[in-house]
Amino acid sequence: MIKVLASRLGQMLFVLWLLVTVVFFVVNVAGDPTENLALDPNVPPEARQMQIERLGLDRPLWEQYVIFLGNLLQADLGFSFSLYPREVGDILIERLPRTVGLFLGATLLGFGFGFVIGRRLAWWRGTLREHGVTVIGVFLLTVFPIWAALVMIWIFSFELGLFPSRGFLTPALWRGAPFPSNQVFMVLVGGLTVLLVGGIMLRQAAQRLDNPRMRTFVSLGGIAGLAAVVLAAIGASPMGPYAANIAHHTILPTGTLVLLSFGGTMLLTRTSMLETMQEDYVLTARAKGLPESTVRNKHVARTALLPVVASLMLSLVAVLTGSIVFERVFSWPGIGLTFIEASTSGDVPLTIGVLVSYGVIFMITHFLLDVVYTYLDPRIRY
Repeated sequence: MIKVLASRLGQMLFVLWLLVTVVFFVVNVAGDPTENLALDPNVPPEARQMQIERLGLDRPLWEQYVIFLGNLLQADLGFSFSLYPREVGDILIERLPRTVGLFLGATLLGFGFGFVIGRRLAWWRGTLREHGVTVIGVFLLTVFPIWAALVMIWIFSFELGLFPSRGFLTPALWRGAPFPSNQVFMVLVGGLTVLLVGGIMLRQAAQRLDNPRMRTFVSLGGIAGLAAVVLAAIGASPMGPYAANIAHHTILPTGTLVLLSFGGTMLLTRTSMLETMQEDYVLTARAKGLPESTVRNKHVARTALLPVVASLMLSLVAVLTGSIVFERVFSWPGIGLTFIEASTSGDVPLTIGVLVSYGVIFMITHFLLDVVYTYLDPRIRY
C-alpha cells in the first residue's frame, strides 16, 4: 500500500511541476509582467524595481525560471499589482479557505446524500418512487449549473427574501468586529466536520444493532443531538452573531452546490448497486436469511462504493474548476473570484498564485481520495 501511494504522490508532484513550468513560460511569452505597474499611480517606481529584482526579470530566462521555482518553494510571489502593497501569499491565505470550505464541504455533502439515496433507490426498482427520484436526479445532473444558481438566487433571494443574493457577510455588522471573518468561517467548517465525522461514526455504530427501530433511533437521534450540541456551542460563544451572519450567507450557495452534485452520485450508486446485487456472494447472503437492510448496507453498498469514489475524484476537479464562474455569480470572495479579478486587471503575481493554488488543491485532493480508494479496494494495495 505504501508503494502504491508513494508512486501516486510522485506522479502528482511531477504533474504539479509541469503545471508550474507551463504557467512560467505562458507569463513570459506575454512580456514583462511589471509593465502595468508603471501606469499605476498607486505604485511607486521603487516598488516596480524591487519586483523586477525579486522575480529576476533583469536576468536570462533560465535564471528567471530557477528564481521562480525557488520563490514558489518559499511561497514568495511578491506583492499584488491590483491590491498593492498586499502580498500575494497573504491574499491567498485569506481567500483560499473560503473556496475550499464551501466547495469541498458542499461536494462531500452532495456525495453523502447521493450515496444514501442511491443505495435505497436500487431497492425501490420498478416502483413509482424510483421513477420520480430518477427523473429528479437526471434533471439535476443535466441542468446548466449557472442557470440553476441564478434560479436559486431569484427564488430564495428576490422572491422569498430568505437569503442574501451575494457576498460572504454583511459589512455593517462586521465593522469593528473582534474576530477575523476567516476565523469565524473556519469555526463553522470545523463544526460541520465534527458533525459529518460524528454522524458517520454514529451510523456505523447503529448498523451493529439487531433491532431496526433502535438502529434508526441511535442513528437519527444521535446525529440530531450532536447537531444541537455543535450549534449550541457556536451560538453561545462570542462568535455566535458573526457565525450566524456568515452561515446565513453560506446556505444558498452551499444548497445550490449540493443539489447540483448529488444527482450524479445518486444515479451512479443506483447503477452500481444493481450490478452488485447479481453477484454470488449477495445471493448467498440472502439464502442465509439475512435481513435486506444487512444485505444492502454490509454486502452490496461497500462494493458499490468503489466506482462512486472514483467518480468523486473527477467531480471534485470539475467543481473546483467551476468555482471560478460560480463565485462570480454569488460574489463569493474566494480564489475563483480572485482569479477573474486578477486576470482581467493584469495582476500577474496574483494570477500565478491562484493557478498554482488550484494545482496544489487538485493534487492534495486526488492523493487523499487515492488513500480512501486504496483502503476500500484491497486489490490495488500491492
